[in-house]
Amino acid sequence: GGIFAQSPWAVISNCVINFNSATSGGGAYSGTLVDSILVGNTAGLGGGAYGEWYELQTVVLNRCQLTGNRAGSGGGAYGSFTLNTCLVAGNSASYGGGLWGGGRTALANTTVVGNTAQQYGGLFATNGPINNCIIYSNVSAFGSELIAYQVSYSRTPVASGSGNITDEPRFVD
Repeated sequence: GGIFAQSPWAVISNCVINFNSATSGGGAYSGTLVDSILVGNTAGLGGGAYGEWYELQTVVLNRCQLTGNRAGSGGGAYGSFTLNTCLVAGNSASYGGGLWGGGRTALANTTVVGNTAQQYGGLFATNGPINNCIIYSNVSAFGSELIAYQVSYSRTPVASGSGNITDEPRFVD
């Protein structure tokens, strides 16, 4: 892949990571990425980024874009990850077109839109908070565009959770 970091304390900033491939983490494997773009990467797990299930190999993305990445699972990102103020758009996978979080996941102020998958087009996350996000207009042949248990103050077609809005967002170019 593009970047292999030994821990989430390795910081990579202001980079464009594009057109890489790997078994796991086509764009980045672990580390903290800041103000970076991950585009056109491919992997079996985590086309854009991959974080291991345990804390020492998680991936943290701050103000990043994950676009046009492809994977078997987690087109944008897979595993344990934290996304803050990110855009996850136009990614594809068999499972979790945008994001597939099986480990500890957290999203804040992040937009997940226009991703595709056979199952769970936008986001699949079973462990961690999702706050103040837009998760909409993702496509899947089977399953919801969003499976998550701790969603609050977000715009999503799934109404459960505190303070969520189900109205479709009105994006402007």
